[in-house]
Amino acid sequence: MDAPLLSTADTDYYLALYLRGLDKPSAYAMPLLAEDLSGLPRALIAVAQFDPLRDDGMLYAERLQQAGVPALLYPGKGLVHGCLRAKGQAPEVDRLYGYLLDYLRSELLTQL
Repeated sequence: MDAPLLSTADTDYYLALYLRGLDKPSAYAMPLLAEDLSGLPRALIAVAQFDPLRDDGMLYAERLQQAGVPALLYPGKGLVHGCLRAKGQAPEVDRLYGYLLDYLRSELLTQL
């Protein structure tokens, strides 16, 4: 999927830079390659509707849930990759910020 601000070709290029010289990436670099996700901490996965990485994020949240890891998925309707830079300019981005901050606040308070 090609999307505004990030295309599939872009993600392939960045992945090649990130994994430079590795024949086979590890699950530490690409968590979807992990066979077992159980035991990981709870997670919030936020994706953007128009992002070539969206499906990977959705699959990761699903696999975490299947492994018994509490995982919330924020769908980011109408958003693009890198949308957090539009804080104060787009209502959905502001909602996402609120959701992220509420989640972090709640997680931090449960640690006290």
